[in-house]
Amino acid sequence: MNRDMTVSVIQDIDFDFELVFDDKGMRSCFHKYLIKMHNVEPYLFLVDLERYASYIGPTNRYKCARKIVKTYLRPTTNRGINVPQETKDSILNTFKSCSEIKCPKSLFDDIMTLIYVEFREDCFPIFITSKLFINHAVERSKKDPNFLYTIGRPKPCIVVCGADADPNVAQRIMNYDMSKMEISDLDFEEALRGIKNESLWELNTRSETRAVYTSKQLFYCKKRAYKKVLETMTLPYTVDQVFNAMHDPRYIDTIDKQIKYKCVSEQLRNGKYYPLLCSAVLKLSFPFKTRDFSLLCCARRQRDGNIVMIKKSVTSPLLPETSSNVRAVAFLGFLLEAVDGGHTRFSNSLFSDIGGYITPALHTRAVAQRNAGTDFYDALCAACEARLNANEIHPTRNPEYPITDSLTHFEEYRMLDNDNNFSSSIRRMPSVAIKP
Repeated sequence: MNRDMTVSVIQDIDFDFELVFDDKGMRSCFHKYLIKMHNVEPYLFLVDLERYASYIGPTNRYKCARKIVKTYLRPTTNRGINVPQETKDSILNTFKSCSEIKCPKSLFDDIMTLIYVEFREDCFPIFITSKLFINHAVERSKKDPNFLYTIGRPKPCIVVCGADADPNVAQRIMNYDMSKMEISDLDFEEALRGIKNESLWELNTRSETRAVYTSKQLFYCKKRAYKKVLETMTLPYTVDQVFNAMHDPRYIDTIDKQIKYKCVSEQLRNGKYYPLLCSAVLKLSFPFKTRDFSLLCCARRQRDGNIVMIKKSVTSPLLPETSSNVRAVAFLGFLLEAVDGGHTRFSNSLFSDIGGYITPALHTRAVAQRNAGTDFYDALCAACEARLNANEIHPTRNPEYPITDSLTHFEEYRMLDNDNNFSSSIRRMPSVAIKP
């Protein structure tokens, strides 16, 4: 990659301070920049802290801490660092109680945080525009054309509607406030147009029962660029039979064995829709940690009788992030569409960022594990058939009364059609607590 091209790419990259600082060559370059700016003491302090944290035993930690205190924190030093005096005093007081028997690793954490913030907020934005940074990036890019993408991500593009976008222009998932528990008409229309617009997709694989497409353009989320996936299949059952089987609590875990759903709230009235807040746990094989999702789920019947479904990531105090799992993000649109012979075409448009910092190759591997394919098709058909073989289910138009069969109890799912009327024979989704 020549210099002009590298400089052009640099302008389109959102560099990550932690990734830059962890790169050995870039860290050396940053060190030289700080020397030039006469602000090298905080950097040397962090280097000494890394050495301090590397010691396992308290004896060596205490000796290192004594040197750090003398070099950077004593009032008489000529190499002091610019942090509030009260922070220094607090650490000096704590250090008085330290010894070769007891010396905590967290002794200097408060100062370390302040220095990292100073570097990230004040020094780093200027550093990545400096000649030192650009020259180093150019030289590294000559050896590795993908180097810049190891220390940063492509900057987000201007938001454009997916269905109307130029396929040659990279685009970003439409912005929305993930803290708002809302489903709107726009969500449904975007999902529907994205699935129905064939010009957005290119065929990836096709089998007797299933076709998989990938989007022609990239989508961005959290500064990462991925392609969307569209999966289609035709099922020998009606739209309602497929929908009800998908959300029958008896069959949810057997239809999709890799991901487990759990409803964590009653249906939430916002505007004219009644979405549900659900958790979803996706188990991946080694070396990946389990991923979890916080999803707002809702469905709407169209005037033609077809059903559009939405599942989108939200943030909620009811589903806090945990240290045991990695929080992932997903944007899913489903269309159950009646076709000839009383059959249903099932379409699922998916964008997912599985979270964590992984390379594109590992991301592809993780997505490959999430292979619905024939297993999903066979399991969904089996659920539809099992429901047909059970006693007939008699729906009611009144959403306050339950719908029952001989095996379990259902509550009618409050799904509105385009005319704002309750739709019958649709049940609560997904994986709800069964009420007697």
